[in-house]
Amino acid sequence: MHIPDGYLSPETCFLMYATAFPIVTYATKQVANKIKNAPDRIALIGIGAACSFLIMMLNLPIPGGTSAHAVGATILAILLGPYEAVLALTLALILQAFIFGDGGVLALGANIINMAVIMPLFGYGIYSIIHKWGFPKIAVALGSYLGINLAALFVAIELGLQPILFHTTHGQPLYNPYPLPITITAMMGTHLFIVGIIEGAFAMIIYSYVLHHNPKIIIQQTVKIKPLVLGLIGLGVLTPLGTLISAPAWGNGPWTTSKVIFHRGCKPPKNIMPCSLITKLVQCRVLHQH
Repeated sequence: MHIPDGYLSPETCFLMYATAFPIVTYATKQVANKIKNAPDRIALIGIGAACSFLIMMLNLPIPGGTSAHAVGATILAILLGPYEAVLALTLALILQAFIFGDGGVLALGANIINMAVIMPLFGYGIYSIIHKWGFPKIAVALGSYLGINLAALFVAIELGLQPILFHTTHGQPLYNPYPLPITITAMMGTHLFIVGIIEGAFAMIIYSYVLHHNPKIIIQQTVKIKPLVLGLIGLGVLTPLGTLISAPAWGNGPWTTSKVIFHRGCKPPKNIMPCSLITKLVQCRVLHQH
């Protein structure tokens, strides 16, 4: 789910950073107010960031020649609190991008929106609703499942809009070359049937363990669903606003992604499974580098 550099336009990356910054800032202020009365929660946020970091490093092979991983975003929101989860996941993503190269630096804003904002807040909102009905474990599993799938859908939309919005006069994509039907099929097929189930089962196991040994750690906070839903809709609407910028992208050098595909003959064949298409594009770029 980590978007690398080169797949999103600079305009899109700027928009995602501009969206992520105030959200993370607000979450940080909320956490800072809580820490005044409970300073020991700083350590818990650090532990949460480390746990999420490790979870995301465990990549599972999936059909199509690629891999996927769980995130643990919703269970962090349940155990630590939704704003604490936003902060912990943001820290983990920053470390992955700058130190381990997992996810691009320019695309970090998009990765934060997808995995550190949408996933924990939406997942926790679903958990809060179902938990009131008296089904806590089902609430954990379903919140985790829906949270990671909504994040995957946003990733698919962000990638799939690139060839529609950013291309040459001849129609060659400048960044991610795969349109919405392919990106949505690839991302949602994997997450609906494999990764989402793993995320839900993983979260339910952790929740059951904590509930049995230390139930006091489970946070019961209120997340207003209506503002959350409106915010997610707003993110979807803002995604294509990069088209309003008329200036050319500063990354359009002599070797853009589209030209690598054209000159190296790496145009993806039609008979490849959708979930392996992005892997093939990465291989094309590696061939050019060598």
